[in-house]
Amino acid sequence: MEDVTRAATRDRMVLEALLDRRLELDEERKRLDTEMTKLRTESERLGAELQILEEMLGATKTEPKASFASVTSAPSSFPAAPATPTVATPPPPRRPTAHVRFRKGSVGAKLWPTVVDLYAEKEFGVEEICALLEKDSPGTKHAYEASWRLCNELIERKVLLVTTQTKSGRGFTKRFRIAETYGGAPAPEPKGIGLMDG
Repeated sequence: MEDVTRAATRDRMVLEALLDRRLELDEERKRLDTEMTKLRTESERLGAELQILEEMLGATKTEPKASFASVTSAPSSFPAAPATPTVATPPPPRRPTAHVRFRKGSVGAKLWPTVVDLYAEKEFGVEEICALLEKDSPGTKHAYEASWRLCNELIERKVLLVTTQTKSGRGFTKRFRIAETYGGAPAPEPKGIGLMDG
């Protein structure tokens, strides 16, 4: 009888130890699953931020500047031909802002009408777009990067034209104007170069 009792006690102790071990393993597995989920989320966030930086670095490469050499024409022995009257070509019609298409709910879809209203007649930069985005959607994460991507997209689509580019702490700071065909003001006429009598 005593042997039977000892055997039953031993079996119970073994069973309790196995149950405790199973509980420990299950808790450890849950902990590891939670950590893996956090790591995947962090990896995706870092990947998205890296992609944004790659786009910014690609967009801030120095654009080649055109150089114009002055050409002096030799005097001609033939009389000058009468000037042919030139007919001014009418400016292209302005497109309504609806023709600049954006994905529904995107940053561009939210901001573009306001950008046209505020900056159709003047230059602006990424900082102004970022300020509009933060005002329209205060909780937006990475607002500057989102504004930069929007400006680069519009440059590639010829909706924005780069007017100036200067080196700054962020790399290169660009100023834009809206192309005339997309609601912007006509481009300023180039100023003539005065000639001094020698």
